[in-house]
Amino acid sequence: MSSDIQRLRRFTIAACTVLFAFFAISSVSSAAPVKISKSTYKVEVTGIHVYDWHEQSLSYPNSGDPWTTERGTVTYGFSTPKPYRFNGMKVTGDAPGPVKLPGFQWTPAIGTTGFRFKAAYQQNYVNRHNVPLSCGGELGPCTGNEKSGVETTAKKCRKLNQRAPFRLDYDSEGKNPNVSLVLESDPSMDDFCGSSYPAMNSVTNLPKFRLNTGLDDIAAMKKGEHREWNGKKELGRTSAYAHDLKKCPPMSGSGSQQCWTTEVKLEITRVK
Repeated sequence: MSSDIQRLRRFTIAACTVLFAFFAISSVSSAAPVKISKSTYKVEVTGIHVYDWHEQSLSYPNSGDPWTTERGTVTYGFSTPKPYRFNGMKVTGDAPGPVKLPGFQWTPAIGTTGFRFKAAYQQNYVNRHNVPLSCGGELGPCTGNEKSGVETTAKKCRKLNQRAPFRLDYDSEGKNPNVSLVLESDPSMDDFCGSSYPAMNSVTNLPKFRLNTGLDDIAAMKKGEHREWNGKKELGRTSAYAHDLKKCPPMSGSGSQQCWTTEVKLEITRVK
């Protein structure tokens, strides 16, 4: 069952609970009346996910030995093409007996069929390969046609106007009050420069952000209020360590170094 269907079911259950409480309370004069407050929000997300890598041979930069150095970047930029609408429902008052009033309900507007960013992918890299002279001395006489020296290959590509999925995870029942932003993968992210492109050109290691906000914060927003939350994550890898790093290593030196950096901004505005 999808998260949207689960939220719709919770919203329906909450509405039924409110109706039951309303009719039950109408016969109890000492109880505070149940009040239903509805609200509308618009949600926007922007961000960037960058993968950097560096590789260098041990023999670099000795001209008499073969060696290779490479430096590249894959960038995934994303934003909501337009604000997504959410509906809120807050119930206050006294519930009779064992009846428990539902918590704040926050659901996508009717007609929302999943969340997608407007996305752009870009890749660029530079590869340098040293070819030592393969003649002279014990290797035999040179003819003048021998290939030697540093060869440089530089390429870049980009893929614009893509649609990439994401999720907003939260629990309306209060078991997990924080809102999480989940960046999801998509087939358009794989080999976006083409399968014959000679370097890494896929979007990988997309993270999940547990933002420092929850449904209680959203429920407390006043009409016209605008709030934003920012998140940043890093993931590093290097041939010198067998485990992942929480921070990116320097992109230099022998061996291989990799770095994934992601920054996101979630903006919520209460419309009414």
